[in-house]
Amino acid sequence: MPKLSLSLPKKGKILVAAGDKIEKDFVLAEYHESEVVNIDLSKILEVSPHKVYTTLLKKPGQEVSEGEIIAQKKSLFKKKVARASISGIINSLEEKSGVLEILAKGKAKKLISPLAATVEEVKDGKTIVLDFSGESFDVKISHGNKCAKIYVLTKEENAVGLHDIQKELEHQILVGFSWPLMSIRKAFAMDCAVIGVNLEGSLDHFRKTGHLEQEALPFMVIGKDLYCELTKLDGKIGMMLGKENKLLVQKTK
Repeated sequence: MPKLSLSLPKKGKILVAAGDKIEKDFVLAEYHESEVVNIDLSKILEVSPHKVYTTLLKKPGQEVSEGEIIAQKKSLFKKKVARASISGIINSLEEKSGVLEILAKGKAKKLISPLAATVEEVKDGKTIVLDFSGESFDVKISHGNKCAKIYVLTKEENAVGLHDIQKELEHQILVGFSWPLMSIRKAFAMDCAVIGVNLEGSLDHFRKTGHLEQEALPFMVIGKDLYCELTKLDGKIGMMLGKENKLLVQKTK
């Protein structure tokens, strides 16, 4: 059976174990985004960067709350203080610049399974390997990632027209034999991925403008045989893996 590896971008809490059977959209893990805030203590306290450490009331590794005084400078007639602009942990102090870095816990995020599967294993507390019932196809050229329902626009060697790409097809993987430039533009504007046999000429435009790399527009160039296979898989869930030049398709809808 095909396998799919999903990894947490950073340390988090894994919610599944090997052998678990899960459905599409099941929450596999949770983690928090980190937010980094820099505070220029040298400027705030008006001290030389190499003297900032002596002003600290909180040291690297310690937790601070928003508004808490983290450093102060006293003189005979006045006192200057610096406060934490966000709650978090003091990560570091750059001695050359006198800038303090606070690492704050950001919004909670979830790692969600894009398809129904069985958990084969959990690696290093970070990567979840899924087994699923489906097929894996190698493609000629690919770019970007996309997981969505496959919608076949043309079942013969016809070009995709603008009228073929309707509003209800937003966010899907669109399969067509030939793709004129205007049709590709419309598909990308609707957050769709594009798969086809003849689209290299149209994609040259996006390469020249740099949009492919800047926006990670998802597309795949396939052969005629695979195109014929995909016309039989209309409505299935597909996952485009750009770096691996692979298309995974789940058998069940």
